[in-house]
Amino acid sequence: MGVPTGLDVPIYLADSFGYLVKIAPNGILSYVAGTGNTKDEPVLGPASNSPVFPTDMAVDGDGNVLIAMHLRVYKISTDGTLSVFAGTGSIMRDASPGPAIDSDMSASGIAIDKDGNVLIADMNGFVLKVTPDGMLSVVAGSGYASDTNSTKPGPALKSPLAPWDLAVDATGNIFIADLFNHCIQKVTPDGVLSIFAGKCDKSLHGVPVPGPATKSPLFPRSLAVDSLGNLYEADGYGVVTKITPDGTLSIVAGNEIPGSPDVSPTAAPPMPGPATQSSMNPGAVAVDPAGNLFIASFGYLLRVDTNGMMTIIGGTGDTNDVPVPGSAVQSPLSLIDLAF
Repeated sequence: MGVPTGLDVPIYLADSFGYLVKIAPNGILSYVAGTGNTKDEPVLGPASNSPVFPTDMAVDGDGNVLIAMHLRVYKISTDGTLSVFAGTGSIMRDASPGPAIDSDMSASGIAIDKDGNVLIADMNGFVLKVTPDGMLSVVAGSGYASDTNSTKPGPALKSPLAPWDLAVDATGNIFIADLFNHCIQKVTPDGVLSIFAGKCDKSLHGVPVPGPATKSPLFPRSLAVDSLGNLYEADGYGVVTKITPDGTLSIVAGNEIPGSPDVSPTAAPPMPGPATQSSMNPGAVAVDPAGNLFIASFGYLLRVDTNGMMTIIGGTGDTNDVPVPGSAVQSPLSLIDLAF
């Protein structure tokens, strides 16, 4: 049997060994997709028979799972069928408006807005939007931000970008994790881009500093937004930050690992209890409707409740083996991403 998870709905996890798994509220882990093959292209049809290697994923209002896999975005329907949602499998051209399946892209992140539009972080320097009827448009970016300090506040379509992950709030604001320039940009529904957190200066390094978010160093790996509009950021320096809508940053999990953001997964394991007193290496974050925070930390799935207390609800710390169906806390995990 599993252990209490605090989940009301299943949580989906992308594992680096080539599997997409889910953990049910009763703590039981099961396979959704993947064969353990991370080298071959996905095969359309039953997702359980197809190679997968997601970099990011999101779940739509109907329960379909969308997964970014570099040159395409795939959809796994509720009956377990894998199909192409967007992308041609090529990056010979920049993304082109029109049918999403006819556009080139290099997809790294996905978010879904309240209207069912799918937003895609395209590492070629764009944020793409795919409507429910499958039409693609570019909503931000003018190309890849190859130079530091290249973010240009103003019209979103005129600024170079290096998007890695995305989140979107209930009012339609898009938040962009710019891993190259060490900052988070915000794009309003009317297409205006601003720096929301960090300084967009690649030369700045260090643990995030509580206070005004635009004055803090950042190394954003993953983003999530709660129902109140607070933005959560998995930072490469071993913490998870929370940024309020007015731009105030605080640390809500992790105990600040100093030095390089390339922290070894063999660092001290997470310790249940106050989340800010535990070591961790957060690679991805998600928030449930009740405001509980979930963190993918290499070989562990962590839950932080609204009182700041952390528990381990998946993983053994072993990142050298494949997930095992059954009790999630008894299964190896090597987590890349997570989604509700």
